[in-house]
Amino acid sequence: MINCFLLFHKCGNSYIRNVHRVYTETPFINSVLPSEAYKIIEHDKSETIVNLRCRNFSDETIENNGLSDIKSARFLIFTRNPASFILSAAKYHLRGGEQWAVKKPNPILGNKTLTQALREATSLDEQQIVIMKQFDYLYKKQVSLLKYIDNPRFLRVRCEDIFTTTEESYFSSIANFLRLSDRPSFLHSLKAASPAFKKELPRHSTGSFKTENPYLALGNTARGYYDSHWKEYARVLDYL
Repeated sequence: MINCFLLFHKCGNSYIRNVHRVYTETPFINSVLPSEAYKIIEHDKSETIVNLRCRNFSDETIENNGLSDIKSARFLIFTRNPASFILSAAKYHLRGGEQWAVKKPNPILGNKTLTQALREATSLDEQQIVIMKQFDYLYKKQVSLLKYIDNPRFLRVRCEDIFTTTEESYFSSIANFLRLSDRPSFLHSLKAASPAFKKELPRHSTGSFKTENPYLALGNTARGYYDSHWKEYARVLDYL
């Protein structure tokens, strides 16, 4: 039996890793990239649950590797308000803490690296537009997973909820879906990894999830770009 956490950069990625820093009873595969998705079926053991952190998957990745045909599999789909993501990613990558963002040029950004493009931007608006150009592909993938919403083996988790909710029933429903409700330590880890239960935010967090209306927090020029290029993501993901 396998549990696949379908997550994205700045969208459940660090949260699930932190869950399994606390919870160690169930085997955990820390990172599965789309190019490695064919390996997932190897972990489908009838008696043992294996948790897998699946990074930046699309519906194409799932279908091409036959993952939706694995009857014992459960999938958590993480989504995040696109405007909140933009605010967070701009702040986060200005820090220069991710080596790929510091070193890997992107043709979409004029062959600049993401961190370079952000630091050379002359306004907050420009920085936010840089983020939208860099990560447009990521939201295309996130949106593609909505085709599975009505499938009982898939469950959507909004980052806004899992980062702010303190109700026991919310986390219990996730544990139950993943067939781990009989393990109190897993329920504890779901809560312990959430900012809602922390006195201080984790170092990687920017706190942007707390912004009441992230769309209005975008700069005026960035908001115009968002309306033309990203607003449809928000509509499809039901964040409008």
